[in-house]
Amino acid sequence: SLPQCDESVRSVEEDGVVKFYACVSGELSRFDNKLLISSLKSIHSDIDEKTGDIIFPGNLIITGDIKDGRKIKASGDLTVTGNAEKSLIYSEVSVNLNGGINGKGGGTVWAKKNANLHYAENARVFSGSDIKIEEYCFKCLVKTNGCLSLTGSPGVLLGGSIHAAKGV
Repeated sequence: SLPQCDESVRSVEEDGVVKFYACVSGELSRFDNKLLISSLKSIHSDIDEKTGDIIFPGNLIITGDIKDGRKIKASGDLTVTGNAEKSLIYSEVSVNLNGGINGKGGGTVWAKKNANLHYAENARVFSGSDIKIEEYCFKCLVKTNGCLSLTGSPGVLLGGSIHAAKGV
């Protein structure tokens, strides 16, 4: 039997053939003979060679660490509860890195709006709006069209290159 659909999936019958169309971006799932698309994806593991790179067209939550060489991209908000190594963390909205990034000279955090990190070390941090780093920022390349704030006590900014349009 054909699955039922919620408002995230549209079904159309053309010439005796039923076609399903996505109405929103996200992850398609089928549960109890019902199709739906979720704009939120949660991953409860480390992102490493085994899991591969993650590209998601919505909000993404990762409970774990991001290992060397991985690319994480989200069209919505991106939240990572662990730490990141030399990797690319990118969001078309905001990045919330509850841990920090140890970029080893090549790791990048890039948010089109706000970026919030616990710490940044030897990494690149880019933002279209504000960047908030709680603990420290060591030897980083930081570029923002907004303000760079070090909110911890003490917030440490040491070395690197800082370009903050609205100040530090």
